[in-house]
Amino acid sequence: MIRQGRGVAWGALFPALALLVLGLLVDVGFTSARRNELRRLTERRDTLRAQLAGLESRDQRIHEIARRLGGEDLASALSAQQAVDPVNFLGRTLSDTGLHGLELGTEGSSQSGQVRRTRYFVRAEGSYGALQRFVQHVERGPRVLAVDGFTVEKVIDANSLDIRINLSLYEPLARL
Repeated sequence: MIRQGRGVAWGALFPALALLVLGLLVDVGFTSARRNELRRLTERRDTLRAQLAGLESRDQRIHEIARRLGGEDLASALSAQQAVDPVNFLGRTLSDTGLHGLELGTEGSSQSGQVRRTRYFVRAEGSYGALQRFVQHVERGPRVLAVDGFTVEKVIDANSLDIRINLSLYEPLARL
């Protein structure tokens, strides 16, 4: 009888051991998957941290450029720089007032004291109303600009005018 008890005990022990081994295999499988997921997430976090550091560095460079250009942010600094550029100012004014710019160039510059005078030649095509808006915008604008002379001729075979304007732009030599 003793042998039967031992046999029954071993018989009950095998399923328990099999269940334990199966549990260990399942646990190792889940743990391995979790470790892989943790490793993947850690790598992703490190990649995102590196990208964030790059973006912060880029933002600092942009802020420094904007500060050097005299603006609070890059868009306002570039806008201010474009407003400073006389050719850009005249070209934008032509477009904003409805004139079609054909030519835009300088005719030279001169200096008197702390002021530089630059003469510009503008040739455009458009309506008389657009010419009026252009002259009004130039004379009321943020720049010291004078219309030295202009000619207006009708364009042959078109319902528009050929407009030639001579302008003088006065700028301080040193920004105050």
